[in-house]
Amino acid sequence: ISRFDAQNVVIKQERFSISQLAKELQLNTAPLALSKSLSLGFDFDEAMVEGDQHLLKQALLNIISNAIQYTEHGGVTVRLLERQGCLCVEVLDTGKGIDEADRDNIYREFYRSHKTRSDHDGLGLGLSIVKRICELTGSSIAFETQPGKGTCFTLTTPCRLVGGSQVL
Repeated sequence: ISRFDAQNVVIKQERFSISQLAKELQLNTAPLALSKSLSLGFDFDEAMVEGDQHLLKQALLNIISNAIQYTEHGGVTVRLLERQGCLCVEVLDTGKGIDEADRDNIYREFYRSHKTRSDHDGLGLGLSIVKRICELTGSSIAFETQPGKGTCFTLTTPCRLVGGSQVL
């Protein structure tokens, strides 16, 4: 957070493969899903993308980790899609959903709903970091939720698909 506040983050433009990104995300989040007996799936077609892989991966790790943390049964699915020539990522869970009273606050630093504060570890920084990454990179984050049924976070990036096959 201090690096973002000091504007000490440089955006790198590099080419990377969607399959490599998905593999790294899975390696980092599968142990948490496995510890809760949740399914964790990645849905994508191979393509090359140009953008800041490190910042994208950091944002997605926070979103996926939150989805796993707030899901007790079922699982989490990560879809890497092409929308208007750019990479869009949906993270869908079968978790608790987000209460109406919490929806305007979830991106605030250190915010944790009083209803779930005692159930989960963490400082309440994950989604505020995601929001900062979005502001820095020109990405956007949005969510749709149904309490008791789950949530879908959608990260829309300016990362252009380049060469190779297109993500469907």
